[in-house]
Amino acid sequence: MPKQSHLTHRRPWGLRAGLAIGLLLAAMVSGASGADIVRTFTSLSGDQQVYGVDATGQPAPFVNTDHYVVTAAGDDSGTLYNVNFGASGIYSAGPAVINYGAIDLSATGGISSTSAAANANTIVYAYGIHSLADVFNSGAIAVTATGGTATNTTAGTGAHAGAVAYGIRTMAAVTNSGAITVSATGGTANGVVVSFANGTAFGIHSNGGDVTNSGALTVSARGGTANGVAGNASAYGIRLINGSQAAVLSNSGAITVRASSASANAYGIYITDSLSPVITDLTNSGIIRAVAASEAYEVYVPSATVRLVATYNLNLDDDPATGSIYVSNGAALELNDAALTLTSVGDDFQWDTEYRLFAGAGTISGAFGSVSALNPNVAVTYNDGALANPSDDTVSLAYRPIGSTFLQGAEALRHSLALTGNLVNQRLVSAYLRPRLAATGTPALKLYATAGNTASDAIYDNSGPGNGCFLIPYYTRIAKDASPIGYDSDAVGFVTGYERRTTHHLAGFHLGYGRNEVDFSGTGFDDNDEDQDLLSAGIHAMGKLADWTWRTQVTGFYARHDYAGRTGAGLDVGESADYDSYGVAANLMGGYPMRLGNHLLLPEAGLDYLWLYRENFTTDADNPGWNLHSSSLDEHQLSATASLRWLARFPVADCVLTPSLAAGLRCLLTNDEIDAHQAMPGTAPVTVSAEQDDLSATLSASLLIAKGNFSTELAYAGEYGDDTTAHSAWWRLNFQF
Repeated sequence: MPKQSHLTHRRPWGLRAGLAIGLLLAAMVSGASGADIVRTFTSLSGDQQVYGVDATGQPAPFVNTDHYVVTAAGDDSGTLYNVNFGASGIYSAGPAVINYGAIDLSATGGISSTSAAANANTIVYAYGIHSLADVFNSGAIAVTATGGTATNTTAGTGAHAGAVAYGIRTMAAVTNSGAITVSATGGTANGVVVSFANGTAFGIHSNGGDVTNSGALTVSARGGTANGVAGNASAYGIRLINGSQAAVLSNSGAITVRASSASANAYGIYITDSLSPVITDLTNSGIIRAVAASEAYEVYVPSATVRLVATYNLNLDDDPATGSIYVSNGAALELNDAALTLTSVGDDFQWDTEYRLFAGAGTISGAFGSVSALNPNVAVTYNDGALANPSDDTVSLAYRPIGSTFLQGAEALRHSLALTGNLVNQRLVSAYLRPRLAATGTPALKLYATAGNTASDAIYDNSGPGNGCFLIPYYTRIAKDASPIGYDSDAVGFVTGYERRTTHHLAGFHLGYGRNEVDFSGTGFDDNDEDQDLLSAGIHAMGKLADWTWRTQVTGFYARHDYAGRTGAGLDVGESADYDSYGVAANLMGGYPMRLGNHLLLPEAGLDYLWLYRENFTTDADNPGWNLHSSSLDEHQLSATASLRWLARFPVADCVLTPSLAAGLRCLLTNDEIDAHQAMPGTAPVTVSAEQDDLSATLSASLLIAKGNFSTELAYAGEYGDDTTAHSAWWRLNFQF
């Protein structure tokens, strides 16, 4: 069980109370932007220390919301042997520091030149925050240190031109949520005996306190030139030097460390002890990436006992043979049943390849409680090595998709087309049958007489031959259960068209546009979405054959898909895709109308047909190693449909009301799965399927109000399946002429 935090476990009550008050005051003022405070220092030497602000002795805790811009430069006269200096954005030898402001610090070494029997030194130390007490930071910190030039030609002497940079350095605890960027570049050193021009950079450095980080740490180090040879470079994301008490290091932020030189080391997290072999509890749910020529490890343990707690997130890079966690001889790592999660942010990740987890000769004990990747389309295999302990264990990843957002996008498009077709069908049926309710011929006239109406009422329906145009704006909502992928879809659009009525037939054409926003759901798919722009055009007609009715509709469509989502083993890689689909939706229905007074029942049965073609495409991922290629989709589907519709006619004042209800079933006759092939770079294509409801209930209702040549209609249509529910509402405007 992790111990209490450093602050509450080790600090006296008075300091805790002061920090609480400081945090409260900081929270009250953090919304206001602080002042820009600029500090410029030149000609520094002799181990001088300069600060943007010195908080030593101020009331505890010291709270800052200002933006400090600090520039420091060493003496460049070339007459001094000691041109060392240090520069800090915020320095505190006493009170804890609570920082909300930004800190930008740049320090450049000077020129050291001497012929005396002493080394020529121009070493620059740069600190964003330098404190002997606790540090709480949420501000953005950027620190750059660049070495100067040191020259000494005296026998037996050397020259040093190093650069050391810290985002935060403290002798106590650190809690950071701000973005920290640190860069150190060694200078130029020319001596006789020993020379160095090293670049060393730390994101967070703590001597003996708990470290909690949720901010992004970007640390880079570059060696200079020493006697014509490249200097060393060392980069540390978080370095914890543990003391005599147990400590806790918890990281959930992204850590990127890079070191560039012939001899270069990069460590995401570096844990060592200085006094005694105490335990450091380590939790890491963030992504750590370490890149260097010599040594690069996510975690480096040279002399400590580290116990994993809760979660450790491991990043797999382009080097399967080198372990990610280094434990030196004499150090120890306890796996402690922690959950191992895997991610990969490099572009050279290798599928179906065993990656070593550990390196070094230290003691590794226990086991991971579980092993997984956040991406549900990635399968993880944990491989026990030949040794009894876990030191030679490996993991490997395989692309095994459990589903496809792109197939679900096609399914959402299919439902949108079906409900958009309902707009035209509902319009077609009501427009064709409404005049027949008011027909003056036998037997309708007798039915009207029974209902107490007169033949003159028919004038409100404009039932004679003529032309008409209509406009139907609509909204559609579709929800599919996540099993394992689902979606919620919202679509708005319109359908417009022209119709020609004859004595026995009604025919016309229609045009439509819809915007469909699809949000995918399911574990690992929540951050994916797709926008669909749908264009459609077609013809529709309804008529009678003896005592029967028939109706048909043929609609061609084109859809533009704009997809954005997350990929990568840890779902930490953005991806996008633009692709097209098109096809034809058609139906043919036959019915037998039955009139009862001013009511009409219309049972219908028929077939729906859909051809949907989607082109093949490749996603554009932020990491090209995760570009997904999806094959084309060519689907032909046939469904049987049956429904029972009720219509009635009620003259009210000088208007005619025509309510309508319909209920039915849709049964998919063809395969209830749609399939496609998907592949990642370096993997064979894998067949991915998405199931569709093979039986759905349909329901629709509408109310039409007509007066003279104008009519309007409010309508609803729904479809209810095992996994999918769809609703659509629209408002129709119609004018006959």
